[in-house]
Amino acid sequence: MAEETSGGLVPHFSVFIDAGIGDFTKAAANCICSSHDRDLQIGELQTMWTTPANRNLVLPLLSVRTGFDLFLRVMNFPPGSEIIMSALNIPDMIQIVRHHSLRIVPLDIRIETAAPKVDLLPQLVSPRTVAIVIAHLYGKWSPMDEIIAFAKERNIYVVEDCAECFCGFERLSHPETDVALFSFGVIKFYTSFGGAIAKVRDRELYTKLVALHETYNMQSSSTYLKKILRYLCMYLVLDVPLIAKTGVKTLRTFNVDYMYHGVKMLRGFPDQLMQKIRERPSGALLATMLHRQKSFSATEFCLQRLKAEYVAARLPRGLDVVGSKASVNNYWLFPVVTENPDNLVFLLNALGVEAYRGATQLNVVEPHNGHPNPLLPAHANNSTTGDKNNSAEQYHSGDSDTFVMSCAGDCPDPAETDRNDCGNQVDFAKEGTGSPQHIPTVNKQYPHEAKYLIDHVVYLPVHKLVPFHQLNRMLRAVKIAVDLHRSSNGPGVKVRFPSKL
Repeated sequence: MAEETSGGLVPHFSVFIDAGIGDFTKAAANCICSSHDRDLQIGELQTMWTTPANRNLVLPLLSVRTGFDLFLRVMNFPPGSEIIMSALNIPDMIQIVRHHSLRIVPLDIRIETAAPKVDLLPQLVSPRTVAIVIAHLYGKWSPMDEIIAFAKERNIYVVEDCAECFCGFERLSHPETDVALFSFGVIKFYTSFGGAIAKVRDRELYTKLVALHETYNMQSSSTYLKKILRYLCMYLVLDVPLIAKTGVKTLRTFNVDYMYHGVKMLRGFPDQLMQKIRERPSGALLATMLHRQKSFSATEFCLQRLKAEYVAARLPRGLDVVGSKASVNNYWLFPVVTENPDNLVFLLNALGVEAYRGATQLNVVEPHNGHPNPLLPAHANNSTTGDKNNSAEQYHSGDSDTFVMSCAGDCPDPAETDRNDCGNQVDFAKEGTGSPQHIPTVNKQYPHEAKYLIDHVVYLPVHKLVPFHQLNRMLRAVKIAVDLHRSSNGPGVKVRFPSKL
């Protein structure tokens, strides 16, 4: 066992680059070749992405961010218009919305499905709502029928953010979605080290998007080549176990937060976001997209799901897989939630498992309503959503030292009363004597469950490159870590690093 733990029990990370050396070589060669027929490349991509189930128009782009910004530029919604967004997304998408002087209303999600809480939409929509943006998180597809029907009744646009869930050409978003965006960034399935595809339902909208897109400068092949070379360095660390073991051991010796720096290197647009996303993909990038997407193999892709389900079925009690009840689950990353995530990561790292908390830029989408906190002050006007049932009624619980808050309207469904997000009852102890304490009321526009997920998520190294025997080793380490946590009831366990357990 000492030999296994030296330099890493499981020499894999929670993220990986879904490509091989041949793909890097091909992409670099595309940058050197100057004879790219862009019209032919775009035509081939459009043919590939047009299927009997989804005949929406196809526009190849530099990134999902490019497509989202392009849509908002064409629509030119009035300043102050509201966009309802899934409550988990990357900061760049939020920055783009705010760049257009629009307001964000987060739509909370359910941890067990990673899908949005559609039942909250009537409470969140307003006369200022112009679009609903649904992110399919962690490779789990969310049902769209009800959302699209809701939006159509109110003449609201629907955008599907499919950045994390490409799974081949049999599922290409809902055909009634106005705009769907797929990413092929560096840590996405079948990466082309950049690039994206937009599926657009309305031809008039598509024509406007293309016209504006054609005014953009083209990203240079040299810029794309620099990205490829940077990602190649990360590939050698993330995807080559021998290098990973040696590198981790060396960096730990010098107390370097290698995961933080690694994730930072994988960012597609580390600075000057709005300037850099407003470019067209180079011929080299289009050629790489074609090469990678033509090589899609359903059998190979299913290996990701097979290994993730193998681990999910064997996790010890106390760890819950995010989206475990999703109807379509392709397991982009392997997030679990636990009560004490920092302690779990510490123990797993000591046991040689590269668990991590920040493997992706995903974060909570905070409400833009003047009240970014989960609870509002007792004196606050509780009518932010226009729902007169949002007020909380106070009543005495029968215990002279305790008052109870209950929601007169619908609670934000945490099924999570033990987390005090809202639940049906939350106890507040009265301090001292005299009149009862002012009791906060629940901010129903706050995404409580999404916040809980981000505060408690841990990413485990589970993906198609990890052999089954190493998955078994990881599962044994996870069980040891969970048992140690239970026995210690806190983070005070002393484990030598790396541990010989």
